[in-house]
Amino acid sequence: MNDKAATLIRKVEEAESQGLYDEAQAAREKLLVISLESHDIESIDLVDYLAKEQITIRGVEAAEKSEWFYSRLNLLAEERLGPDSITTAHVKRKLGKVFYIQSRVQDAISMVEAARSVFAARLGKNDNHTIEAVLTLMSWHGESRTLESQIFLDWVCREYPVCEHLQPLEKHLKSLGLNLKHDLSYHGRVRIWVDAWLDLGAIQNRLKPSPSVKQEVRDDIRDGSFRGFACSVHEHEIEGRYDQNPEWPNVR
Repeated sequence: MNDKAATLIRKVEEAESQGLYDEAQAAREKLLVISLESHDIESIDLVDYLAKEQITIRGVEAAEKSEWFYSRLNLLAEERLGPDSITTAHVKRKLGKVFYIQSRVQDAISMVEAARSVFAARLGKNDNHTIEAVLTLMSWHGESRTLESQIFLDWVCREYPVCEHLQPLEKHLKSLGLNLKHDLSYHGRVRIWVDAWLDLGAIQNRLKPSPSVKQEVRDDIRDGSFRGFACSVHEHEIEGRYDQNPEWPNVR
C-alpha cells in the first residue's frame, strides 16, 4: 500500500470516530481512484472493513452510503480496468455483499456470479477466489427454494463432482434413495454429507474401493464427529453420522 492510500485510510478512520461522515466519504472517494490505479486490493479490503464498521454503527443509512460507494467503485473499475479485470471482480463481489445486507438477494447473486465468472476464467475454477464466490452463492441460493437456486446447486454438483475414487460410494448411496449434501472447501475439495450411519467395514467389502480411499472416523470438537471415507489423493470426503441410531438409516 502506498503512503497516500495509508494517509487517506487514517483520515477515514479519524473522521468516522469523530462522527464527521461527510469528510470520511470524501476521503473514501479519493481512495477509490488510488486503489484502482494501483490495482491495490489491500486498500479496497481496508475500505471494505471500514464500510462494514460504518454499517454496524449507523444501520440502514450507512448501508445505503456503502451501496453508493461500491456502485461508484464498480463503475470506475469497469471504466478504467475493464469488466474482465480481477480487481473489478473483487469490487463486484463486495458490492454483492452490500446488496445482500440490504436484502436485495437477486442483485447480490448477480454481482457475485459476475465475479465468479471472471475469477474462474482468469484464475481457474479451483482458485480460492473462485471457490469463495461459489460458497457465497451456495449459501444465498440455499436460503431460497426457487427453481433458479436449485439449478445453480445442481450445477455446483456437476462442476465440482466428487473424485472418481469416491464416485462408486456416491452412486451406491444415491441408489438407496438417500439425500446427499454437496459441499466445497478451498482448492475445490469436495465433501459430501449423508444423513445416515455408514458401516465402513461392510461398505469396504461390498465396493472394494481404490487403495487411495481410507476409512475415517473422527470425534472432534473443532472438526465435528463423523465416520466415512476419504481419498488421500484428492482430499475429497464422504461422511455420515458418527453414532449408530435407529432414527436414521444404517448403510452397509
